[in-house]
Amino acid sequence: MVAKKSLLERLEEDRANQSNARSGLVAVMSHKEEIAEALERGFTVKKIYQIMFRDGEVSIGYQSFARLVSIYVKGEKKYDKKNQVGSTSKKRSEPKGMEQLKTNRGPRPDHVYDPDRYDPDELI
Repeated sequence: MVAKKSLLERLEEDRANQSNARSGLVAVMSHKEEIAEALERGFTVKKIYQIMFRDGEVSIGYQSFARLVSIYVKGEKKYDKKNQVGSTSKKRSEPKGMEQLKTNRGPRPDHVYDPDRYDPDELI
């Protein structure tokens, strides 16, 4: 029979297996100079993230990584999602030719029921 591990032993194992909540910050700060140099040479934050994620050096999502790079490597005080690759914050425009359709329609008919406009015999 296998001896059951105590609660504290299981908690310690779980703690060792979990990624640290600050692992993203630690990864960015430990590679800060390399990331800054890569950015200066024209590499994108997304490409840097992809390489570091593939190699297991970072285990956080791209948005978190981009925010950390923006704040701690670039020195920006506030993270701006709009400047990142893949941002979906663009204003959606109307389909081509929509303005012409709106002007060519003419006045909209009334949608209010007016009993004087209809012949009662036709309605039955």
